Amino acid sequence: MNELEITTVSPTDGSVTLIGELGDAEAEALRALVADAMVRDQLVVVSAEEEAIDQLNELFSLEPLLFDAGQATIRDESASTLDRAAEILVEVEGAAVSIAGHTDSQGDAEANLVLSEARAEAVLQALVERGVDPGSVIAEGFGESRPIDDNTTDEGRQANRRIEFRLLGA
Repeated sequence: MNELEITTVSPTDGSVTLIGELGDAEAEALRALVADAMVRDQLVVVSAEEEAIDQLNELFSLEPLLFDAGQATIRDESASTLDRAAEILVEVEGAAVSIAGHTDSQGDAEANLVLSEARAEAVLQALVERGVDPGSVIAEGFGESRPIDDNTTDEGRQANRRIEFRLLGA
């Protein structure tokens, strides 16, 4: 039997957060119940896999991995972040996940691409060492081609040097 747990009820906007797993039929039935109750906002059912990806990206945003400068060697200070990431991925066993490496625009574009690929691969290997199924993750490098901030400032370049996770097939 599928169960949902109410984890949050917001006193400001009345929104409710439910955590749990539902099959497709149950999710559709829940949507119908919400629609019948004349709830104005759209119900979005997020899979456990999508929730895991959100958790991973939030984790890596709050605790970015530290690499040796210009290298794919993950620093020891990032061990706890990798431990938590592995726990999240093991919980959603079978989800196909991409680990994407990104760099800033400093230096040669081709060298940045190679570095981003090597860093993504280093993260993949570190997660596999922590129990993640190697068949469920791939590593990709995008170099400087997908910035999320301005490469003309130190802060922007720092933001662009990142690891991101994506659910494959979503």
